[in-house]
Amino acid sequence: MKRIKTIALLGIILLLIAQVTCVYAADVPEGEFDANLTVDKQEVHRGDTIQVTFGIANISNIGEGIFGIEGDFEYDQNIFELVAQADFASETGWDAVAYNDEVDNIEFGKFAITRSAEHTTEDGNVFTVTLKVKENAPLEETSIRITNILATDSIESVTTAEAVANVTVVAEEIEEPGNEIENENQGSNIVINVDDGNNANTNEPIENNDVTDTTAPKEIPHAGLVSYIVPAIFVIALISFIAYLKYKKID
Repeated sequence: MKRIKTIALLGIILLLIAQVTCVYAADVPEGEFDANLTVDKQEVHRGDTIQVTFGIANISNIGEGIFGIEGDFEYDQNIFELVAQADFASETGWDAVAYNDEVDNIEFGKFAITRSAEHTTEDGNVFTVTLKVKENAPLEETSIRITNILATDSIESVTTAEAVANVTVVAEEIEEPGNEIENENQGSNIVINVDDGNNANTNEPIENNDVTDTTAPKEIPHAGLVSYIVPAIFVIALISFIAYLKYKKID
């Protein structure tokens, strides 16, 4: 009798193990898909905004196709402003994204999204997120991630590897003003006649319209007048002498 009871107990245990194994095998998903994350800028400045796009690809053996997706959206809050549900925008064929950042881990929020159309087996984008870089963000590389991704056809669920996109915060280049200032009057010439005292003029172009003569006025030299005075005195004296001789002869 004792032996019979032992055999019966072992049989029940084996049946329970077989039942649990069958249930577990039915819950194990056979399908698969890939998730990807892309950004419109790989280098950003403080104060910039970037668009992050989440997509799926290579869907296979997931019932009628994917109907809903959920996951964790992770980003560095020292670099980016807090993300809200309003920052999400669904792609065509998908309902609005439900996003909750009130979770235990302050570094990320959870999202969920379902199809507004039929199930999909096609590659394509699911939603975009707008992130803004803080004005005091450190200048470094950072990663944006979607982890714990779970897709479902409303009956079975399938997981996949996390999707990652890298962004680098760089200093904004400050343009220094040029050293060369273009002269609006460049190319216009003014000819100035310079008198060197010998009535010789030199015509030399000066490339500037604003010409101011700062030379103090000088007295015009009279060297030519002296050269006529001496001969005049001699002629007058000669005439006076001749007149005197004639006067003597008359007497």
